[in-house]
Amino acid sequence: MALQYELEVLENFVSKTLHPAHLKQVSSFVSQIPQWRELVASETERIRKQFVYTVFNSKERQRELYIQHHQVQLIRLADQLFQYLAIKNPKSIYQSGKDDLITAIYKETFRCTEELLNYIEQYFTSYFDKEADVPRVYLLLNQRSLRSAIKTLRVRLTGFSASTEFINVLITPISVFCQKKRASYQELLYIKDILRALNACEAISEVKDLLVSLNFNSCPLVSQWVGEMVNTLNSLLETKDRTAQLSKWQKELNQIPVKPNVALKPNCVSLRDQLNQWITEEIQYLETRQRLLSVAPSFKASTTVNDEEKLQFSVSVNVLAILVRAAHESKLILNKHGTTVFNTVSKFSSTVQTKNPGAKSMDKKSHDPERSHKAKAINALQDMIRLIQDY
Repeated sequence: MALQYELEVLENFVSKTLHPAHLKQVSSFVSQIPQWRELVASETERIRKQFVYTVFNSKERQRELYIQHHQVQLIRLADQLFQYLAIKNPKSIYQSGKDDLITAIYKETFRCTEELLNYIEQYFTSYFDKEADVPRVYLLLNQRSLRSAIKTLRVRLTGFSASTEFINVLITPISVFCQKKRASYQELLYIKDILRALNACEAISEVKDLLVSLNFNSCPLVSQWVGEMVNTLNSLLETKDRTAQLSKWQKELNQIPVKPNVALKPNCVSLRDQLNQWITEEIQYLETRQRLLSVAPSFKASTTVNDEEKLQFSVSVNVLAILVRAAHESKLILNKHGTTVFNTVSKFSSTVQTKNPGAKSMDKKSHDPERSHKAKAINALQDMIRLIQDY
C-alpha cells in the first residue's frame, strides 16, 4: 500500500504562493496574510497528527521510508524559505518586530517546517535519517556558536599546558566543519557533543580519555599521539622499561569505555584501534629484539682472546690502522662508529711487531699517517688487486 504524501499543500504554498516572483504579480496579497497564517498553522497540526496515525498503522519498512521522505522534503522547504528571506544574520530568522508582512510570513512558515522536523527527530528517532543534510540556516546558526566554543576550548587547553601542536591538531577538524556549506545531522551532532564535552574537561588526561571515548579518529591526532609516546620511550634506556611503559599505555587505553557508533570519521579505523596497533607492533619489535640479543654471543671488555684466535697481520700496526680506516670510510665495513671498528679489530688482531695493538692508538695513527706507512698500505692493496685479477 502506497503511503500518502502529507506535504503537498504546504509545498505548493511555499513553492508557488510564497515565491517572490509570484508575490510581485499579486497586488492584493496583504489581505490574504491572515488566511495564509491560518493555513500554515492548520497544516502543521494536521501533518503532525497524520505522522502519528501513519506510523502506527503501517509496516516497519514503510514507516522508515515514509518518515525519511518527509524529513528530506521538509529540509528542502526550510532551505527554500531561508533563500527567500535572503538575510545575512541567520539568528534574525527567530526574531520579529520590524518585519514587513512578507518577511513575517516567511519566518512563520519556516518555523513550522522546523517544528515538524524537530517533531520527527523527537518522536520518531529510530526512523530519523541522521545522514540527511541539516537545513542551511540551522547549520549556519550552529557554526556561529561552535566558533565561539572553539575560542573557549583553545584557552582551556592552553591552561592545561597542552602543546600548541596538540591544540591545533584537536581544533582544526572542528574549524574545518565550521566552514562547510553542507553537513549531515550526524556530523553536526558529533561536533557539538565533543566540543561540549571537551570544554567540560578539567585536565589534559580527561581530554585524551574523551578523545578515545568519542573516537576522534583524525590522522594528525594519531601521528601527534604516537610522536609523544616515541619521545617518552626514547627517554627510557632499558628495553624492559620501554616494554613496561607500552603495556601500561595499552592497559589504560583498553580500559577507556568507547561510545558505540560514534566517530569523527565513521568509515575509518577507530582512534583506540590505531593506537593499539602501534603499541602492539612496538611491543612485538622490542620482544623480538630482546630474544635475538639474549642468544647472541657477548664479548666483555675483560675477555681474553687467545693468540690462536686472533688474525695475524704481516704489516705494522700503523699500516693496519690505515687499512682499517679506509675500509670503514669506503663502506666496506658498515659499522656506524669508527671507534667500534677499531675496538673490534684491536681485540682480534696482532701484527709481527705488536701482539695486542691498542684501539685508541690505531685510531690516532690512522688520522696522522706517515708517508711511508701510506705507501706500504697502498702496496698491500695492490698486491691483493693483482691476486684477485688472477682468480
